[in-house]
Amino acid sequence: MVSRLAGLAGKAVVVRGDPEAGTARIDAAFTGSRFGLRIAGVYTQFVDFELFCSKTVRWSETPGDVGDPRGIGILGESGLGIELIDLEVHDFGLSLFESQPSGIEIRGCRFFNAYWDGPDRSHGPGLYLRNPVGGPRKTIEGNIVFQHGRQGLQGFGSVPFAHVTVEGNAFFNNGIAGDGFHRNLMFGNGSDEHEGVIIRSNLAYLPLGPARGHEYNLFGGAGGSHGLELVGNWLVHPGREAAKIQRAEGATVEGNRIVGGVSYSELGSEAEIQGAAVQDLFPLNDYYEQAPAEGCWIWMWENSRKPNLWDGRRRLTVGVLNWASAPEIEIDLTELENEGKIAAGAEVRICSVQAPSDWRTFRLHDGEIVVSLDGWGEAAPIGRDVAVNPLPPTLPAFGVFLLEWPDPGWVAEAREPQPIPDPGADLPAEQQRAARIEAWRVNDPAIRVELLQQRRRAWRAHAGPYASPASTALLIFSTLAKAEQFRTEVEVTALLEGGAGPVWIGVPTKLADGRAAIAHRLTDVDADWIRAMAEGFELQIGGLS
Repeated sequence: MVSRLAGLAGKAVVVRGDPEAGTARIDAAFTGSRFGLRIAGVYTQFVDFELFCSKTVRWSETPGDVGDPRGIGILGESGLGIELIDLEVHDFGLSLFESQPSGIEIRGCRFFNAYWDGPDRSHGPGLYLRNPVGGPRKTIEGNIVFQHGRQGLQGFGSVPFAHVTVEGNAFFNNGIAGDGFHRNLMFGNGSDEHEGVIIRSNLAYLPLGPARGHEYNLFGGAGGSHGLELVGNWLVHPGREAAKIQRAEGATVEGNRIVGGVSYSELGSEAEIQGAAVQDLFPLNDYYEQAPAEGCWIWMWENSRKPNLWDGRRRLTVGVLNWASAPEIEIDLTELENEGKIAAGAEVRICSVQAPSDWRTFRLHDGEIVVSLDGWGEAAPIGRDVAVNPLPPTLPAFGVFLLEWPDPGWVAEAREPQPIPDPGADLPAEQQRAARIEAWRVNDPAIRVELLQQRRRAWRAHAGPYASPASTALLIFSTLAKAEQFRTEVEVTALLEGGAGPVWIGVPTKLADGRAAIAHRLTDVDADWIRAMAEGFELQIGGLS
């Protein structure tokens, strides 16, 4: 599936499964493509459908990423205004990959069972994300990411992982391929400095016992980080290192439950402290070297996207750390009942995320639900013989569940499609095309390209080309929103024949008077190209050398 849909800010296109027709499923195994969903448009929401690859092969004779025999679940080539909501993506070679720092927001999705093995090593992170320093903040919230070949979330690449909020997600058992457990959460690389990363209220779990790979959660990397907020997370890997905070400056680390070791180093220093020294430096956390011998911890996250306009159901993610392996647990929903989010005595549908088709119904009694931990299945990767190569242990010691119930205050809204008005419908035939071009030129990429080609030819005939080996342009916009829109248009038009080639606009900066500026270094750019891009925006062009 390839999407070049282009909505507008505040008026996104919505692509979703039909709630009355069952789950919409896209199998990428037989398309001859290397992805399930390729996103090349803007301002689009993808909601509530399933992407998977039914191929059974998990081995490649070719080393490296080019040997991937299963492809990419979601390829993000553009991200302005893109949201992924309540999707289920599984059994690819890699679940989601941002080929550019595209700003995709991801909420309430499930990603699992993406990996393959090769002669060099195991492959397949869950979410491979990027975001530039100074870029708009993006949010990764309420997702469930488990059973990948390597990292659950990998935040680095050719650009840093900056200004990202990772909140309310459950990561577990990542590293199920041939060379063993790997990090659930990881951002950092050898050269880039990362800033403004917020890791808040997440659950990251690896099973008890020895690990076989780079299993600790890594925050910072060799390039270091500025202003890391590591707050309210449960980082659980008993008896091993649970967290490595590396080369940090101005880090806030508080309210976390850390089961396992933790280490810390400051920016600009190779010296690393561990154990009691870290606890003295960050005392506002609960530290456990080993797993508790008894009791049960219940982690919860209410999905911010529920209820929605279509089904009126609330959704809650519940993580269970059942230290004594009790056969059943109690889930306390008293707070939600007191807030009016769930009715007394309501029926609650529950499934284990490892058995997503097995929904069971429990009734709320005195604000609690009693759930048996016996008999739940597991989401075995397609093509993996679990009798020969079993998955890491989970229930009853650990599990993640989805809970759904009707929202007491939800009222259905009409969702009839609204026709798009035709600006040329009431005009004479010879005037219709001009009217449509004028109304749709920004929204329709094909018309936009045609217009720019016409303007290029006209300007060259009038003034001739302007070129410089290294021109610097300062673009001033009336608002930050217009600067963001301009950046998107550049990505669309940069491929014009005879044009500037691939162009990446710098990150917009808000000025004191409310305007926005983009400073950008251009190579072999025609003046007519800049003027064509400027049409329709309030801006000034200055600083051309």
